[in-house]
Amino acid sequence: MEMNGNSNVLLGPDLNPSRSPLDKKLYRQILLENGLRVVLISDTEAMLHQELYEYDDDDSDDSDGGDGGTGNDTDKKESEPKEEEEDSDSDDSEEEDDDAGLRKAAAALVVGAGSFHDPACANGMAHFLEHMLFMGTSKYPLENQYDAFLSKNSGSDNAYTELEYTLYHMEVCQEAFWKGLDMLAQFFVSPLLLEDCVDRELNAIESEFQLSKNSDECRL
Repeated sequence: MEMNGNSNVLLGPDLNPSRSPLDKKLYRQILLENGLRVVLISDTEAMLHQELYEYDDDDSDDSDGGDGGTGNDTDKKESEPKEEEEDSDSDDSEEEDDDAGLRKAAAALVVGAGSFHDPACANGMAHFLEHMLFMGTSKYPLENQYDAFLSKNSGSDNAYTELEYTLYHMEVCQEAFWKGLDMLAQFFVSPLLLEDCVDRELNAIESEFQLSKNSDECRL
């Protein structure tokens, strides 16, 4: 590894030569001063070459008009049911349309501790802590403030506990990415671990267990 200018960030080996020929994304590996290993991925190709699959309805109607008014009347009759169908769309589909075209940024953080690291006297501790981190931090003390911020900015998040690691991931529109990333980072800087949330989160974990107890993968 080599130093990056005057900063304390170490640059890792170049990952780009090993990527697939069809993979146009750019990769950079760095090591932060606190020991955190980071892989940065930039999808600049997609940003520069977005293909638009839209057409102009007005132009298509004019071209179908032809010599007389019959064609136009037919087009209008055919378009009426479509308008009714559009009006009857659910709220979920409207939200998807609102998000269409948004460029999002994403981040994931892997913690090197999972279920295999649970102490013998407290099985399930890793999964329990995963839940508790979402209950607020010193900088963002409101319960579920992180989830609410991401939802407000067309984003989403999730986390899961594996045997040897725990993964937290999120995506959000680019303009809100840095604040979202800061809110995620605060999980590991100053989590509140509120006592009032303990029983509720234990019940949530028990519910997840009941849903997954028949899964061979979860039972191991």
